[in-house]
Amino acid sequence: LHRSIQTYTSVDTRGNLRVSVSRFIDSKMFAKVAVDLMETQPEELRSAIGMPEAKPSEDATKIIPIFLFKFPAAELPLIDRKHQALALPQFVLAVQGSVGSLPTSMMCGDDVRFFGSKELTRPLLASMAEAGWSLAPQSQQWNSHLHEAHDDFLWDTAMTPFGHLSTLAQLNSAQKSVAHRNLVYAEISETIGTLYPVFRAFERMNISLGEAFNTNQHQRFMQAWNVMQYKWEKTSSLLSRGEYSRAMYYARSCRHEVKRLVAAVRKAGIIAHGHIACDTDTIHSILRDAMVATCMVAGLVLLGMSAVQLAAGNVVSKAKKIE
Repeated sequence: LHRSIQTYTSVDTRGNLRVSVSRFIDSKMFAKVAVDLMETQPEELRSAIGMPEAKPSEDATKIIPIFLFKFPAAELPLIDRKHQALALPQFVLAVQGSVGSLPTSMMCGDDVRFFGSKELTRPLLASMAEAGWSLAPQSQQWNSHLHEAHDDFLWDTAMTPFGHLSTLAQLNSAQKSVAHRNLVYAEISETIGTLYPVFRAFERMNISLGEAFNTNQHQRFMQAWNVMQYKWEKTSSLLSRGEYSRAMYYARSCRHEVKRLVAAVRKAGIIAHGHIACDTDTIHSILRDAMVATCMVAGLVLLGMSAVQLAAGNVVSKAKKIE
């Protein structure tokens, strides 16, 4: 933890000018150290934080580790200068103080806002909802120009667990609905991710998926595809009526159709295979050109040898005359 604690300087312009140095926890630095420990010493870290060992099952259970640090001092270093609990991709990071109320950097008019450092239920609930069910904080707004989320605290004043100054530790009906929907959407997203390479299986052979099937294979493939489309439409209809359990049932039942589609593509891949073809006309032209070049070189060599022999004969005849 001490490696991720940083300091920042703040200036208070109310009344007498006052400069103060405060500490905060850098979430990126802490995440880097924690992930390194998870990868290099998983068993030691698991036993230290009391995390149970994940057992393989058909429906994997997601375990969210929570790193909670309690500070006895009057000063509580917040996470990234403004969070008491923060959801990260691998875990949840939270801090808790030992005093009743501490000032924040937020102001309402000229009044400094305070928060209860001991009470951690609300921020921890919000962070767990974000890490486990992908509930986005109300302060995060999507920027379509930059293609990233940014903070807009204008919408962070509602009485929900995500409000920095809120005291309500309970999700409302809209947030519960989004949590149920996100689970179904995650299941559908996994199905689409599995099918994506299936539809591109024959691109390297420069043939489409339909060209790789014969009539019977194409018929069985389309039957499985139509059944899965029906289940997706049924899932969408059930979500609109708030029947989340039945919607999840239809979304998960698409796994059977995925297996049928993958099996059909693999069977078609046994028949469709790549081959190397030789262009005989091109080869013949290359051989002809090579033979002509060889003959020309051989002719030049013979002419050169004849010239050398003729010059040697002339030298011998002149030597005889001199004698």
